[in-house]
Amino acid sequence: FDLRLAEFGKRLSESLSASSPQNLEPLFAVRRSISQHDRHSRERRRLDRVDMAMRLVRWVLERDDSQELKSLAEAASQHLAEGGFVDWARLTLRSGDPVRDLSEAYAKLFESVTTIREQQSRRFAELLQDWTASKTTDELIVPVEQVLERIVAPIATHKPVLVIVIDG
Repeated sequence: FDLRLAEFGKRLSESLSASSPQNLEPLFAVRRSISQHDRHSRERRRLDRVDMAMRLVRWVLERDDSQELKSLAEAASQHLAEGGFVDWARLTLRSGDPVRDLSEAYAKLFESVTTIREQQSRRFAELLQDWTASKTTDELIVPVEQVLERIVAPIATHKPVLVIVIDG
């Protein structure tokens, strides 16, 4: 089982150097072989990390950086659609694996994804700063100061509403 995981780690490292997601078949083949091993059903957490790594490497290779986000609404929509999932998968890999080749591949993938996410976060911050400075109103983005007025009050006219505020 560990030998198959080591092979997956090697293929994962190679995949990070690939130019397109079409070159991921060797990685998928090793993943299938891992599923066929007797121990696979007892190693659920490790297999979850393997699957997260597969999703992340595909995400890295399929991304299109040519289209820069132009609005805070676009950036928020992107984060809602994929950013949270990417961060969840990325942080899942942070714990590594007892198999050295796999752990090293996870670290490499973690660094690649972290670099991309930091760039996206910087862009989000720039757009937020511009949006805040322009005092723009937007149907898609509701500042916390307007949540009661724009969201809760209309619902409260039809049904009772309980609002819980948690300050972290």
